Amino acid sequence: MYSWRPATERFGWGWGLCVGVLVLLCALCGPLWAQSAASPGSPGAEASWAEVIVNGPSGALLSVDGQSVGPLPLLESLRLAPGPHRFRIDRGSQHAESDILNLPASRQAELNLTLAGRSLVAVLSITPGALLLLSPALASEAGSVRSAVVRAAKAEHVVVLSEARQAALLSERSSLQRCVEGGDCQQTLARTGEVAYVLLADASAGGLQLRLFDLRTCDIAAQLEARCAACSAAQRGERLAALVKGALQQLVMRGRGQLAVRSRPERALVTLDGRVLGQTPLALEAFVGSHQLTLTLPGHAEYRSEITVEPGQTTTVEPALTRGDGATVPPSRLPPTSNGRPLWRYLAGGALIGGGALLLGFGGAALAQNGTCQDPQADPATCSPYYNTLGIGAALTPIGAACVLGGVVLIAWPSRRP
Repeated sequence: MYSWRPATERFGWGWGLCVGVLVLLCALCGPLWAQSAASPGSPGAEASWAEVIVNGPSGALLSVDGQSVGPLPLLESLRLAPGPHRFRIDRGSQHAESDILNLPASRQAELNLTLAGRSLVAVLSITPGALLLLSPALASEAGSVRSAVVRAAKAEHVVVLSEARQAALLSERSSLQRCVEGGDCQQTLARTGEVAYVLLADASAGGLQLRLFDLRTCDIAAQLEARCAACSAAQRGERLAALVKGALQQLVMRGRGQLAVRSRPERALVTLDGRVLGQTPLALEAFVGSHQLTLTLPGHAEYRSEITVEPGQTTTVEPALTRGDGATVPPSRLPPTSNGRPLWRYLAGGALIGGGALLLGFGGAALAQNGTCQDPQADPATCSPYYNTLGIGAALTPIGAACVLGGVVLIAWPSRRP
């Protein structure tokens, strides 16, 4: 005859402790996970939106998912959540709707809409993204300048990110400013696939200056100037738009090649034309032409070489560094070697492992106690009642194992590099 009451009384304190541990884990990990989910790099954050340039019949009214957006052409790109969307065009008596299109997250796209009778032909293509950084001299005219630059970039099939999206990316990845202004390009936005170029616009008493920074090569792709001594805000915008168009056209004409840098020993700091790019072994893209390559490693002589990158070819450099009193790498310029995991992951992972181990212990004890006599002096063959704790053990053991595994994965899984 089964007796549940004594077993429940014996293990009731265990159930209470297990529930308390689980509640404590939820209280500790819940806010941390929520904070991580709300960070700029999380799927629901600002940086995950898709930026879409829409081209279509001039004057036609554009609707997305049944919501009116406005007449074409749009002044700026659309910011849409990633996933399925349906586009509709209304022009006079013509009404047409596209098939469902899936937009990628954190990317830029160009959508060309064409009316073909009662059908709407929609062609979606992924386009490069660009950041627009204006100097303080242009801050008072930021609105008009930005609108003109956005239109010029759109004509060259480049999407200038919205101000909100740009702010989210810059706050998440401060390495961009170090790369553009300081030459420390070991980590760039180009590695995320979200941004390809940075447009840096400045104004002086005599004119305007524009630099186009290519994040794939971490190099200035074009640098143009225009005289604009007594220009109005609208004229400044148009002059900068012309510079942007010219710079993007120059970029297309520049050839590219690949550069593979290795060294013996490894982990030497790679500097190309004064820009710090990372540690050996390193594979990167570079513009065609001559470049100054420098490798530095503490305790070894500095290696310098002039290399030539050919279009479409891979240039390989693999020197053996010699020990000596050559230049050493300042500690501040060395790439970080830590795994970069945030503290909350260690805390949450440790709590999960500890709680899981506790649950495993209770589950194992319950499984071991199952089927034994409640009275240890009784004959096992005629014992009654005996413990029936199989359900308790079978429930606690997999939960504990899952907690331990989750904690290990949370600590061991590498963080996304900024």
